[in-house]
Amino acid sequence: MIQKPSDFIGRKKEFALFDQLIHQKMNLAIVCIDGPGGIGKTRLLQEIQSSYQNTHGLFISKIFDFDDPAYHIFRNFRLAFAEQLNAVIFRPYLNALEDFRNMELANVSPDKLLIESETIDQIFIKCFNENLAKKQRVLLFFDTLETIQEEYIWKNYLLKQISALKNTTIILAGKKLHEIREDLEALAGKDSITFVSLPGFSLTEVNEYFDWRRIGKTVDPEMREKIHILVDGKPILLDLAIDWLSHDVPLPEILEKPLDEIKNYDAIQLNAVREQFEQSLVIEVLSFIKPIDRAILDMACIHRFYNPDIMAFLLGVSAVRAKEMMRHLSNFTFVRIRPQNNYTLHDEMRRMVNNYAWPKYDPFGTQKKKTHARLTDYYYSKLNDLENQLQIFYDQLSEIRNEGHKEQEIQISNEIATREREYWLLRIEYLHHALRSDLNKALKIFIESADKATKQFRYEYRRAIFDEILHFEQHFKLQDQFEIYIRQAKYLLDKGKYEQAYHALQNLLEKHADGSYREIDILIQLGNATIRMGRPNETLQYFHRALEICQQKRYKNWLGVVYNELGWTNRMLGKWDEGIKYYDLAMEHNQKMKDTMNLADTLNNQGFIYNLKGDYSSALIYCQQALEIRQQLNLIRDIGMSYNTLSIIYRNRGDYEESLNHSNKALAIFRAQNDIEWLGKVYRERGVTRWLTNQLDLARADIEKSLSIFEKYEYNNELPTTYFRLAHVLWESGMPNSQQIRPNSRELFDQAETLFNRSIHLGMDIADIYITFNSLSALIELLYDYSEIVGLNRVSELRQLYKKLQKLDQESDFHYPLSIGNADRIMGAVEQDAHHFSQALNFYKKGFPLIARHSNYHRYAFDRKALTFLDKKISQLPSAIAKKWCEALIDHWKNEHLDSQYPEFINYCKVWQIRASWR
Repeated sequence: MIQKPSDFIGRKKEFALFDQLIHQKMNLAIVCIDGPGGIGKTRLLQEIQSSYQNTHGLFISKIFDFDDPAYHIFRNFRLAFAEQLNAVIFRPYLNALEDFRNMELANVSPDKLLIESETIDQIFIKCFNENLAKKQRVLLFFDTLETIQEEYIWKNYLLKQISALKNTTIILAGKKLHEIREDLEALAGKDSITFVSLPGFSLTEVNEYFDWRRIGKTVDPEMREKIHILVDGKPILLDLAIDWLSHDVPLPEILEKPLDEIKNYDAIQLNAVREQFEQSLVIEVLSFIKPIDRAILDMACIHRFYNPDIMAFLLGVSAVRAKEMMRHLSNFTFVRIRPQNNYTLHDEMRRMVNNYAWPKYDPFGTQKKKTHARLTDYYYSKLNDLENQLQIFYDQLSEIRNEGHKEQEIQISNEIATREREYWLLRIEYLHHALRSDLNKALKIFIESADKATKQFRYEYRRAIFDEILHFEQHFKLQDQFEIYIRQAKYLLDKGKYEQAYHALQNLLEKHADGSYREIDILIQLGNATIRMGRPNETLQYFHRALEICQQKRYKNWLGVVYNELGWTNRMLGKWDEGIKYYDLAMEHNQKMKDTMNLADTLNNQGFIYNLKGDYSSALIYCQQALEIRQQLNLIRDIGMSYNTLSIIYRNRGDYEESLNHSNKALAIFRAQNDIEWLGKVYRERGVTRWLTNQLDLARADIEKSLSIFEKYEYNNELPTTYFRLAHVLWESGMPNSQQIRPNSRELFDQAETLFNRSIHLGMDIADIYITFNSLSALIELLYDYSEIVGLNRVSELRQLYKKLQKLDQESDFHYPLSIGNADRIMGAVEQDAHHFSQALNFYKKGFPLIARHSNYHRYAFDRKALTFLDKKISQLPSAIAKKWCEALIDHWKNEHLDSQYPEFINYCKVWQIRASWR
């Protein structure tokens, strides 16, 4: 077989054009080399790159060949592109990519990731233009562009990037560049674009090639012209034809025909004889006897990744022998060498071997299937080895972080990032070959890979995994297709596309409303979608239907999940007793199933709901038990979460020292884990504790640190609560000190008001009705304090806000009576100040029973803040009205059956009556 020529034949016209474009004085020039496979595009790129390699004032890139599947993973290409241009120059960009990965691990919202990605792209352009292209003209090469023209990486990255580059000539090569001409011209301008439609070799160039080849010199001119016609001027076919002649194989019948007859063939006849000629070339070259022939067959079948290690595995030869064979193969014209010691056939050679040679060698496809099956085993072994290596690095990283060795941490993190990229590429190949050998096995691999990518926030690899299996979706049974489509729906939920997920799930439900576990899974995901869409009653319907199926069909594995979802939904609705009932059922079920991990989760959830009810003793019992289980299982992240929950409970019962102690334990864990999300949560909760202990500066610092994390990484679900907490700290910081108004009170109140409004609006956007209620109620109280302290009349605004709260309460399925009761208390004061005494009394009669029944936090216990407030307001009334109010409040309290639960309220009213009599 012919080896690669050291001389370059033909293309003089094209070369002259390239030389002119490379040296012309313009910011950006884009050259598109368009042409069919085998016409010599890659060889031309190689020659241009080689010719200008040592030219002064030119930076020459490597050829980025998109035939390499690793480049189709967006993150992989971004890294490779920058590192292989100049890792030092692009260090700010590479650092930004690492920060981006941390955002992914922190489960940052998709919208934020998109914005951050665009920022990173601007960093690349700045590094390129200001550091690389400022002192020298840059020559960039991209090959086989047709493989990415319909993909994200071209439309959303490369197309935009190259149009912003300065002092650069970009040479693109591909089969279908005419299809993107309009896009290129729109972004870079028509004057910057040059299209070259690469023709086949002319007869003159073919003769030159024959003369250059030793065997070619013996071929007569007529035979040369016949071959020129039959190979359609394609250099790769010309190479094969000459190689075929060198083996003294009898000439195909077509070459015995007169030249004039061949010249007179119409297009249909000519295509037919060309196909026949191609077939003869490939089959004669591949005798199927030598190991190297089998290697070429394997390369055509495998295509994506082939190296000496894979060759040794498939052919059963030694590693040394495989390297020798690979060196020999790499000399042939039709073999390409990719980065990382990866080899592939030229796409035309691959096409011909698959179309003509494989059917002759393997007419029933059994050998191809065996090859893919063996490669599935190969990748399984490689993945196991790599997982073991990664675990060693993970352990080292955890130890180094605990010891605080920053430089070593960076080094180990880089090692992990490199191996993780390799790991996910291997996983994609593992699935790729399984799909072509064993669909049942492939489905299991897909499920494991997609779920793992989801858990680790590997968005791009998850997308690549979906791309692989969706090529085969119609080959799966309906029940197996479900496993693909349900994960697509969950992917949409993760991306925050709730409406799309909802409709996809409804379509799935139409096919799988069969009382199976599939229907249960769909119903649970529909519940997750609808509660985020602000439709909790619909959520409960889905979960109750799922529960009904579990109980009828005895799906024990799903029962605990459904109980837990019902507990969580009722907690979100403010139906705490109902939530406790379902958490009890979930705990009982998890104990029966000996599911200790989920049992710990449910115990923690149950403890939190008891905390909401104000039963702190029960809350601590449940949460401490959850902590013990998590410690036994060594679930580090979950242990940190338990410490955070316990800190909240201790704080709410007034044990602030113990609360801070647990917050600090949680922070130590999440710092070591570099867990951004939970660091933000714990800083916020520690800030709340410091606020309640009147450490306002420290509280503000903690909550602002939390806010900076959530805003940077766009944890939209956490922002409303964080705004709410910070607003309270600013509000209290602006309150009078020893009855003296602080100089910056108005500014602090304004900031707090802004934050409450942000919390309300964002809470509505993300359907966090709980924080929306609380923020509206708090804003009403803030504005009342504001008007009293600063001296502004905001009565009209307060009434409007109260109407908004009432409307939300009436239209929402959620139930938060404490927020309503607190707002009633303030509106009673507003109307009292306006001397609307009857309306004020009605507000108090409505609000104080709600506060008494639902107040739980130690800071806001009924007998402290609420009664102190009412004491002050009654003391401001005229004596006669005060006495009537006290009688009315006592009667109402008894009618509400609160006299036994809170007898002190009646006693306070009697004291207030006595005081009023003295006035």
